[in-house]
Amino acid sequence: VFFGELGDNCENLINYFESIPGTPKCPSNYNPATWMLEVIGAGTSRGKANATDYAAVYKTSKLCKLNEERLQYEFMAPLSADVPLQQTQYMFSPLGEDAHNYSQK
Repeated sequence: VFFGELGDNCENLINYFESIPGTPKCPSNYNPATWMLEVIGAGTSRGKANATDYAAVYKTSKLCKLNEERLQYEFMAPLSADVPLQQTQYMFSPLGEDAHNYSQK
């Protein structure tokens, strides 16, 4: 429902949620994480949440688009044909084998 920098005193998180119609304002001196969980209906406050589908809102948000662009830029860079990949002995080893090798050191 939210992914990004929280900002000082969670101001980015608060501003994001408060910009969504129907979302109550975060009370001053209230824990923003608790407020966010109550707003989205997580945990014990599930019956008190409004009808907003925050996951759907996020998927169509500017924040989501920016995050997707950032992921494309930072993590999905195309591989260059002139930089060969090198397989190491650890690249495809099963977890048990890794644990065994580590314990032998």
